[in-house]
Amino acid sequence: MISVKKVKDPNKTPSYHVTAPYGWMNDPCAPGFDEETQKYHLFYQWNPSSCEWGNMSWGHISSDDLIQWKYEPKQPALSPDQPYDKEGVFTGCMVPTLIDGQRGGMTIFYSSVCKLPFSWDALPYPRDAAGISVASSTKTRGTLQKSDANPIVKGEPEGISVTGFRDPFVAPWPALSKARNVSNTMYAVVAGGVKDEGPGFFLYEVEANDMTQWRYIGMLIKTPVRWRPNKHWNGDAGVNWECPNFLTLHSNNAERHFLLMGSEGGEDRGHILTQGIRQRQLPQRIPRWCMWMCGELQSDITGVKFDPKFSGMLDHGCFYAASTFHDPKHDRKVLWGWIIEEDVTVERCRAKGWTGCLAIPREIFLLELSQVEDTVRSHLKDVACLEATG
Repeated sequence: MISVKKVKDPNKTPSYHVTAPYGWMNDPCAPGFDEETQKYHLFYQWNPSSCEWGNMSWGHISSDDLIQWKYEPKQPALSPDQPYDKEGVFTGCMVPTLIDGQRGGMTIFYSSVCKLPFSWDALPYPRDAAGISVASSTKTRGTLQKSDANPIVKGEPEGISVTGFRDPFVAPWPALSKARNVSNTMYAVVAGGVKDEGPGFFLYEVEANDMTQWRYIGMLIKTPVRWRPNKHWNGDAGVNWECPNFLTLHSNNAERHFLLMGSEGGEDRGHILTQGIRQRQLPQRIPRWCMWMCGELQSDITGVKFDPKFSGMLDHGCFYAASTFHDPKHDRKVLWGWIIEEDVTVERCRAKGWTGCLAIPREIFLLELSQVEDTVRSHLKDVACLEATG
């Protein structure tokens, strides 16, 4: 439950979902755990000036237990106040160390946007519209301070015409270091796509002792436009990707590598088309898919690639912009997401004082089952009966 709320009508504020104190909210950003202060941190995309998207800044909440949350501070933690991010502080991630890899604070990476508008469907994409910038805080100085080295990455790699380039995710990935036959290092992926070729992740090697130093390696993965191996389970890869994550999960002796992404530019989901939602008097939904892929890391003379073997939708509801972190207190992977309020009118949002919230956090893990012969199916009436009796 949220312990602090500052909205026009607190009686209409969710009890179990994180919302902004007021205004617009979208992507969860930079979830993590600070071992120095023993606090969980979560940032989010925030427009404190309106219940509509714009003026993208970061809000910030903290918690001792992932249950009770405190707004910290109630003003934006990051605002678009520099020439390199004057059009918006977009989505990013946290590394729970100082920028030199030492303990004593946290480092934030974010998309620093200096040119708008841009969109996958409004090409050509403006060159260097979104770079990568960094901010940090220490135990003694709790507020985030942007680096004088910003932007640490000016924009997309040279010689590539992109459909998007944003939302850095930075972490160690021992499995990738093993595939490349190098010592453990830090890696970053930036989501986007290549014009006329398809969506993908841009892969960087990050210097662990100076995380302002990024070296572009190549495309970790790139799929065809609107790639969808199975129309029922895989989701639609669309034209451009956002909100990338990579992780490796273990179960007994099994090890599997995963990518998470949000895709845009795909086709509408079947139920939206077949149930006539487009024809009703509702705001138009933007086709979005929150997806996962499981695959193998392969390295050859051309570089390292992620070869997807199977994939699916991360959530079948109005869930998007997944972001994960490792919780060292309980040795688990925790996932956050954004709940979109596309069916709510602007007038209604203004009346209640806020728009959008975050999904309840969930643990993601690898489950290994043996001797499986069939699936278990239950009709809704059976589930309802169990709930009534149980």
